[in-house]
This record gives sequence, C-alpha cells and structure tokens, in this order.
Amino acid sequence: MPDLAQAQSRARSIAEQVYERQYREGIRTIQSTDWASDIYTLILNECPHLPEEDVVRLFRNKHGSEADLVLGEALFREYNVTHSRRLR
Repeated sequence: MPDLAQAQSRARSIAEQVYERQYREGIRTIQSTDWASDIYTLILNECPHLPEEDVVRLFRNKHGSEADLVLGEALFREYNVTHSRRLR
C-alpha cells in the first residue's frame, strides 16, 4: 500500500492536470466564439473578485445555448466570495 505522502502527491498531480485541461478548453471556447468572448468580458467587469483562471474554466465544453448558465455561475461565485459568512 502506498504511503500517504505518495498518494497526496499523485492526487495533486492529477488535479493540476485536470485544471490545466479545463483552462485550455475554456480558452479555446472564448477565442473561437463571439458569445463566449462577450460573456467573458462581461464577467471580468461584473465579477472583479473572481480569479481569471476560474472564469476561464467556466467556459470549458460550453455551447452558446449555455451562456446564461456560465454567467449565472460566475455571478453566484462572485456573490459567495463577497458575502461569505465569517465563522466565530
């Protein structure tokens, strides 16, 4: 049985690969379609607290009919970032 450190290292490596693939797919969608480019610009202006990489990942494998879903998810995440409850 592999030790915990090896398992955690492997899990981090896999997660990084998934995030990188999602980012590349998001960039491809944004660059290849007008709807995605417009929504991307809108999200960057309306959701200044979201990291750009996270915004790009929202566009992975999306179709123009899902534009409202992408925008809604970004606004939801922005709200959560700016209205997080502080635990005492």
